[in-house]
Amino acid sequence: MHAARCLLLIALALLCGLAQAASSYTFRSDSYAWETAANALAWDRSCTSYPGDDDKATITFTGGFKFTFAGTAYTSVRVLTNGGLQFGTDTGFFRTYTNTALPAGAADTQSGCVASATTNVILAYWTDLDPSRAGSGGVTWEQKGTAPNRYVVVSWNGVYQYNTSTPYTFQIILFENGEFKYQYGNANASGSNATIGVQVSSSDTTQYSYNSGYNANGSAIRWFVPNGTPTRRAEYRFDEWNYSGRVGEVADSSGNSNNGVRIGNAVTSATAKVCRSLSIPADTTSASHAVDTLLDVNSGVGDKGAVTFWYDASTAWNNSAAMLLDATTSTSKPFFLVRQSDGSLRLTVTDSNGLVVSTATPAQSVAASTWKHIGITWNLATGTNQSTLRIYLNGVQVGATTATTSGTLDNSIGTLFVGDNRSSTAPTNGTLRSANGLIDEMRVYNYEISALELTADMAPASRTCPLPLDHYEVWLPSTSLTCLPTTVTVKACATNAASCSVETTVNGTATLTTSAGTLGSSALNFSNGVATTTLSLPGGADNTNVTLTLSSESTAAANARECCPDGASCYVSNSCSTTFKRSGFLVSTTTTGAAITLPMQTAGTASASYWLRAVKSGTNNQACEAALTGSRNVNWGYQCLNPASCGGSNLMSVNGTAVAGNASGVSTATAAVPMTFDTNGNAPFTLTFNDVGQTSLFFNYAVNPAAGVDINGTGNAFVTKPARFLISNVASGAKPNPAAANDAGGSFVAAGASFGARITAVTSGGVATPNFGKESTPEGVLLTPTLVLPSPGASGTLTNGTVAGSLFINGVANVGNLSYAEVGIITLTPALASSGYLGVAAPTGAVTGTPTGNIGRFIPAGLTVTQGLPTHRSDLACAPASTFTYLDENFSLAFTLTAVNAAGNKTSNYTSNASGNFTKLPLGTHGRFNLAGIAGATKFAGRVGASASAGTWTNGTASVTLTAKVARGATVDGPFNSAQFGIAPVDDDGVAMAAFDLDTDAVAGNDRTQVNSSGPSGQIPLLYGRLRLQNALSAANRTLKLPLTAQSWNGTAFVTNALDSCTRITAANLSFGNFRKTLTAQDAVMYPNVPNTAVVVNPLQPTYITLAAPGGGRLGSMDVAVALSSTPTDASCLKTAGGWASAAVPATAGANLASLRGAWCGAAATSDPSARATWGLYRGSDGVVYQRENY
Repeated sequence: MHAARCLLLIALALLCGLAQAASSYTFRSDSYAWETAANALAWDRSCTSYPGDDDKATITFTGGFKFTFAGTAYTSVRVLTNGGLQFGTDTGFFRTYTNTALPAGAADTQSGCVASATTNVILAYWTDLDPSRAGSGGVTWEQKGTAPNRYVVVSWNGVYQYNTSTPYTFQIILFENGEFKYQYGNANASGSNATIGVQVSSSDTTQYSYNSGYNANGSAIRWFVPNGTPTRRAEYRFDEWNYSGRVGEVADSSGNSNNGVRIGNAVTSATAKVCRSLSIPADTTSASHAVDTLLDVNSGVGDKGAVTFWYDASTAWNNSAAMLLDATTSTSKPFFLVRQSDGSLRLTVTDSNGLVVSTATPAQSVAASTWKHIGITWNLATGTNQSTLRIYLNGVQVGATTATTSGTLDNSIGTLFVGDNRSSTAPTNGTLRSANGLIDEMRVYNYEISALELTADMAPASRTCPLPLDHYEVWLPSTSLTCLPTTVTVKACATNAASCSVETTVNGTATLTTSAGTLGSSALNFSNGVATTTLSLPGGADNTNVTLTLSSESTAAANARECCPDGASCYVSNSCSTTFKRSGFLVSTTTTGAAITLPMQTAGTASASYWLRAVKSGTNNQACEAALTGSRNVNWGYQCLNPASCGGSNLMSVNGTAVAGNASGVSTATAAVPMTFDTNGNAPFTLTFNDVGQTSLFFNYAVNPAAGVDINGTGNAFVTKPARFLISNVASGAKPNPAAANDAGGSFVAAGASFGARITAVTSGGVATPNFGKESTPEGVLLTPTLVLPSPGASGTLTNGTVAGSLFINGVANVGNLSYAEVGIITLTPALASSGYLGVAAPTGAVTGTPTGNIGRFIPAGLTVTQGLPTHRSDLACAPASTFTYLDENFSLAFTLTAVNAAGNKTSNYTSNASGNFTKLPLGTHGRFNLAGIAGATKFAGRVGASASAGTWTNGTASVTLTAKVARGATVDGPFNSAQFGIAPVDDDGVAMAAFDLDTDAVAGNDRTQVNSSGPSGQIPLLYGRLRLQNALSAANRTLKLPLTAQSWNGTAFVTNALDSCTRITAANLSFGNFRKTLTAQDAVMYPNVPNTAVVVNPLQPTYITLAAPGGGRLGSMDVAVALSSTPTDASCLKTAGGWASAAVPATAGANLASLRGAWCGAAATSDPSARATWGLYRGSDGVVYQRENY
């Protein structure tokens, strides 16, 4: 940053006029056409400081030109050096050179200068620019055109950013119709260090980008005020389950209540982009099968607008034409979007002068049943070529047209139809063919949305899909009292389960009529699927039957209406009846209240205190008065409705007295309960039910038994849930759960293997509830595992963790098919499998249980191998790598071990971390692998040995390296060209390989799992080898070469090993002795005599150990041996056969090649190679009589 800076100011004058409320701006991409601007600006040089680059300048429009910004007309504008314009009063914003996200704050302060809230700025590229700097381009302006199509251009021409040499070229164009455009002329304007947007005030801003990349080169952004407030006028998700043709049934989710109606045979479909969709059938007639949005394109959307939606055609796009959207009422004045027969899209609108404007895309090849996102926009504006139509496909503009229009739509354009033609006659260039497919997620805007907004519309919606509407139920007490209104409940049910276990979220309306009495309201309004009213019959005769009839639901259900007397025992009917009594019993929460439905109860827990009211209609005022007072024995009984039979005898008690249970539809068994009624006929009570399910109460009292005069009553159905669930008897067959506390605890079962448990639904006293699981739709229990150890660790899945209700017998389920997929220690927590017991939503209907103690330790079911590639002659680091190994020589096997569950999936928790070591196979103990091998028919038996291993378990997987060798046999054998090796490790818990695939022993059947790949690169050729050193003669004054050959057994003889280019002998490996003639120890020198002199066998040409010529004219012979062991100890025939007692010049290091010893001194292949070197001695006659050389 730098001190106060200059801002380019184009002072603007406010034209007196009617001030209007500021209007938010929106934007769209526009065609790019650079405009020249001839007039250079002169900066104010006031209220700015060093280095004076933050400045302003004012331009005044001419010829009566006015530009309306945010509802106010201006005759001048202030230009800001830092990439923007400002209208109205100077706020000092030109000094603010550090761009921010919008809204921009108050201007930077400077003594004696204004610094107030930032208003009325348009920012094409707000960043720290320096047009006054030497070499920087300037800012120019020019007013162009003729009324009413005049415009003002302000251009920044290669202006440097402060303290850089990066030039920026862009311009702002102000159009006479109040719109404006930003144009960008070179690629440096990337937006990565700038703010692009509009700020009318701190509460009215539109930000295009802030410090984010914008591919600006040769691009343009058009800014305008939408019709009224820029808004989404409608959003049709088409998530309804049924359409009936009722006005308003197609919901508008925007909140603007632009609800539509189904026309013809349009339906909804479960195949959708999100939740459900609108399904339009195939139709080629003048009939319409569509949704009428009832949203008028003229008055409800306007001269600027947009529609976006997803479309999935039932046929290929180029199969035939299809009307997608249509608002045409006069065929000569169309407004529609059609898919043409070549697959192209065509948008057509008509202005108020009757001018028809269209734009079309190229032909599109789209297969049937393919979702495509379509967007259309229209923007009618006065002026030459100021009106635009655009079509987008999957967020990309594929069609656009500019035109000169009146700026307004034709008044005949009507409401928008979705999916088919609006009238019986096809508009010009339209079609009568329907969309024949699915349409989803449609949105309507009253402005031309930008490409960014259109892309946002394409983003997958995330919402909870509405529940289906299966049927309606009327809940009505079977008996009512004439002295009290009775409650009527109508439910919109999501499932076909009786007694409406799940309500939908329907918020529509319905009509209820009655055969007698008075309804609180006959027009029902649903709230989340439930509507209530009352029914009264004051003064009615005893035993009067009243029938209610439900009709005219605003949202149609898939199935017939049902009647549910007392909220239970539902049956199909449009009507439901109640019998009004002059006297009777009812259950209430207060001494003056109406009948209630008891809330959900908990098994074994006493209810809250309620009142049993014994009332009758008064003789004079028909109000309720006491029917009973004082101490009375009232007969109580209950019906088991769901389940339909009781799980035990008399499991309900009232005030501590057991009452009789009855099957559904039976009310014969009762028990007398002592009750004390006050003077108003109210007796308090509590009840306890030691079972679960839906039940209802009934009561009677014989007032005059001889005359058969009774007081009777029934209660509404209520639900009792289990208090909790218990898990016990966790075991695997006869093996109990060891309940391991940590990694050292006992093992239980293999991951993925079955184990069992007992699940019990109990009362609050811990007693089983016999009716659990016998419901009409049996309730079940969900067992949820929680990982205890290792921590952190992978949470495995529990198979068969949902225990079906059908498995419960008298409230107890014994299951033996549970399995947990991971290694470790867990707990299990039981909970109700459904969202609420018998449809009572959580949290009220939820049932949980106490987590178990630790279960486990779970262990792997087995180990698997991913075969790897061997490293031959692994001790030697051969380069290039060797392709074989000698018998008795180390090679390295690399492979991957994976701990798996019974399904063969990795158990990631077979690992070690701070919480414990759950791996029980130590990879550094080579003997644990039980390595064995075979080559063809040769089983290596005891000849295979491992000498080292390494690896680490990480999340169930270990990369293992195993060093091994195959010993030589008692006699020479081989070659073994494709040896195979396998392992059979067993961890401390007895976990072994999951499967064997290699037979390495004399017992029939596989006993190992192969670790080296069976492919060519994984083969392990094993050769019986030896290193041969041969005698040589040389002149006394020359070097001498002892032939050195690496040989291998080919099955019949030792031959040069064509594969060995790695065997290496150094001077330190040589022993010398038995010096003869004049040779001495100082003649025992390998040539060249330099440190680390070595020779490597070469199968392609002879290899020699070269000795230096003797010094001082000496001659004679010496014996040479190669120490092949890991130590320099001599094991050659020279020693064992008496050639020397010990070497005169012993080796100082072993060659580590004991595998290349040979049977040089006898039958055993235990000798180092040796040879004699001779200088200057007569070698004897060649025995040649005649010799001739031919060429």
